[in-house]
Amino acid sequence: MRSLTLISAQWGELAGAPDWTLTTDCLASATVVKGRATAGPGQFAVPIRQQTYRLDGRSLLLGSGGSSAVLVDNIGRFGVRRDEDRMLLSLTLEDPGQRVRPQTYELTVVLRNAQ
Repeated sequence: MRSLTLISAQWGELAGAPDWTLTTDCLASATVVKGRATAGPGQFAVPIRQQTYRLDGRSLLLGSGGSSAVLVDNIGRFGVRRDEDRMLLSLTLEDPGQRVRPQTYELTVVLRNAQ
């Protein structure tokens, strides 16, 4: 099995409960707490979630908050490559009935605070 775990800011109520919340005034203070937190006066809160994309056979699953679900089936290839400050993602979908050619989708993401 191969997987990719991302930690990212989440906006909107549809994202569900955050794993952590960053509260900050962007000048002098920043605090991270587990779960949901409310911003104090002069601050704002940034919900943060950890999500894991995992390839299980020919299915791509998304896991978050202790549960996982299938995002898409019939994966022919799932590639993740790190190149300096970038992450290169590639996903090839295949039709098991071979009615259409395999479709490849690629995405390049610039990493912030990469170490």
